[in-house]
Amino acid sequence: MLESNKAGKQVMDLYKSSRAIYTSIATAILLCFAYIYLMSYFAEQIAWTIIGITQISLFIGTGACIFEYIDKHASTDKLVQEAANGFLVGGIVLGLATIIMLIMLICGFNQLKIAIDVVDASADFLRKTKRVIIVPVIYFFMQVTAVLIFMFAFVCVWSIGEINAKGTLNPNHQLKTVTFKKGTADDMYYIAMAMFFGLLWIIAFFNAQQSFIVMVAGCTYYFDSSKDKDGDADVGMGVKFAWVNHIGSLAMGSFIVALVEFLRVVVAVIVEQATKASGNNPVVKCIGCVANCCMECL
Repeated sequence: MLESNKAGKQVMDLYKSSRAIYTSIATAILLCFAYIYLMSYFAEQIAWTIIGITQISLFIGTGACIFEYIDKHASTDKLVQEAANGFLVGGIVLGLATIIMLIMLICGFNQLKIAIDVVDASADFLRKTKRVIIVPVIYFFMQVTAVLIFMFAFVCVWSIGEINAKGTLNPNHQLKTVTFKKGTADDMYYIAMAMFFGLLWIIAFFNAQQSFIVMVAGCTYYFDSSKDKDGDADVGMGVKFAWVNHIGSLAMGSFIVALVEFLRVVVAVIVEQATKASGNNPVVKCIGCVANCCMECL
C-alpha cells in the first residue's frame, strides 16, 4: 500500500509538472502574438514615447541633482557637503548624457525615424506572416535531434575501448572506466574531435538555413508590398532556396562558422589546462585572456 501511494504521488507530481510546462508554453505563445500585434499597430508611438520619456527623465534627473547640490552645499556638516559633491557629480554626468542624447536626436533624427519604420515594418511582416514563426521551432527540434544522435554515436564510438569497473570501496557501485589499447587512444581522441566538429557544423548549418528562410520570406514580402497594400511573403520559396538553390553556399558558410567555433573551444580548453597546470599563475591567466579575446575577435 505504501509503495502504491508513493507511485500515485509521483504520477501526480509528474502531471502537475507537465501541466505547468504546457501552461508556460501556451502563455509564451499568447504573449508572443500579443507583442507582435502591439508592435504592428503601435510600434512608432511606443518608440517615440520611450525616447521622449528617456530624454525628459535625463532632464529631470539633472535638475534634481543640481537642486540637491545647491540645497546641501551651504551646510556646515562635512557629511552633508560630501553628499552635495556626489549630487554635483551626478548632475554633471546626467547633464552630459542629456546633451549628448539631445544632439544625437537632432543630428540623427532621419536615421532614427528610418529605424523605427523598419521596426514597424518588421512587426507588420510578422503579423502578416505568422507561419514564419514555425521555421525556428522546426529547426530547434532538428538541432535537438542532431545532438541526441551525436550523443548516441559518441557513446557507441567510445565504447570501442575496454570497459572495466572503476575501483571503489562500494561493492555495489556502477562506475565504469574506458581504456584503449596502446596506440589507439590518440586515434579515439581525434575521432571524438572530428565528431564534435561535425556537430558544430550541423548546428551552424541549421542556424544558417533558418535565418536564410526568414530573410527570403522578408524580401518577398518587401518587394510584393507597396504604399497601398502589404505584400505576401513566400516562405516556401525560402525553403526551396535553402535546400535546393543555395544549400552549397550555406554549407560552406556554416563550415567557416563551425571552424571558428571549434578553434575557440580548443583554445579555451588549452587555456584552462595551462592555467590549472601553472597553479593559476597570473601571467598565464593574462596570456589566456588575450588568447580568448583574439578568438572572440574572429
